[in-house]
Amino acid sequence: MSKYFLILVLSILLFLSGCSIFGGNQKDAYKKSRATGNLEAPPELVIPETDTNYKVPDVVRASEVGNGSRTAGVATASGVVPEYESVTLERDGQLRWLHVKAAPEQIWQPLVNFWQQQEVKLEETDRALGIMRTEWIKSVRAENRGKISALFSKALGSIAGAELKEQYKIRVERVEDGSNIYLTYQATEKVFEETLSGESGPAHWQMRPADPEAEAEMLVRIQQYIAKL
Repeated sequence: MSKYFLILVLSILLFLSGCSIFGGNQKDAYKKSRATGNLEAPPELVIPETDTNYKVPDVVRASEVGNGSRTAGVATASGVVPEYESVTLERDGQLRWLHVKAAPEQIWQPLVNFWQQQEVKLEETDRALGIMRTEWIKSVRAENRGKISALFSKALGSIAGAELKEQYKIRVERVEDGSNIYLTYQATEKVFEETLSGESGPAHWQMRPADPEAEAEMLVRIQQYIAKL
């Protein structure tokens, strides 16, 4: 009985010693694998360099822009419809106007100078009311209403049925943080009556419909002029 017991004890000891040997090797191998550095590519494989052009841009929080910790500029590198902090074009439906961060007395003379630069005389100026009105400007109407270059050509000659007279009125209004500039455009067209024989008869002047696009175009020109002073 003691002989078989001794054999059993020896078998158990041999089994336990074998487990400790193999188990210890696996644990050490795992530890070594964790301590290994970055994977290395085979010699024949070329690792491309990181392209910094595709980095994710920083996130700008609204609070950072508001408190001035970052510069919130407008991209105007192309020069197309640039924005100006001192003179902004405002809009409410069809109504457009300029808001200027300056008092009416500061922008009055620049407005007068603008029309002088365009070689357009002012028919009426009233500083107390903040109103200035141009003379009737003679021009030859283009089919799509008048490019401003044609408007200021003041051509004396005209094509039958296409002669146009245009006028602009500016109203300057004082507001809490500066001034608002409102502009009104009106035009009258020379129309020839047709006789029964189909020939051109007497001519008369006929008012043209309102043209918000003409007003918007002129406002932008005034905006650019004042902003660059």
